[in-house]
Amino acid sequence: MSLVFLYIDPTAGGLGLQILLGFFVGGFVTIKLMWARLLGFFRTEKEPTNDESAAAAPVSAETGGED
Repeated sequence: MSLVFLYIDPTAGGLGLQILLGFFVGGFVTIKLMWARLLGFFRTEKEPTNDESAAAAPVSAETGGED
């Protein structure tokens, strides 16, 4: 029966932790973006109609909007 000692130096442990955390954060961001796209696909928002902005006269560049 042989006895094997496993040693992980702090650098390798820190690198492993960063890889693990990066994997989880990247996964959460991906899930969030895909969820927003999925909800946006099923959600139909109506654009607000503003009658005042459609009836307003366009502003001339020459007068600067002041008559």
